[in-house]
Amino acid sequence: MLAVGPRLVMANPAMQALVDPGDREVLLEHMRFVMQRHPTVDETVDLPSGVQVPGARLDDLRG
Repeated sequence: MLAVGPRLVMANPAMQALVDPGDREVLLEHMRFVMQRHPTVDETVDLPSGVQVPGARLDDLRG
C-alpha cells in the first residue's frame, strides 16, 4: 500500500520491501504530479528498474 498526500506519504512494510527505493521515488513524484492534474489522468509509469506500472483513473483511487 502506498498513500501520497501533499505533505504525507505512507507505505506499508510489504511495499517498502518489494519496491526498489529508486522506483518508489518515481512513483511518489508521479502520484504528486497526478494529484495536480485533472482527475481522469490515465497513463503508464516507467520505473527506473524497467517495470511498467499501468495507470489508474484518479477517480477510481478516490473511491
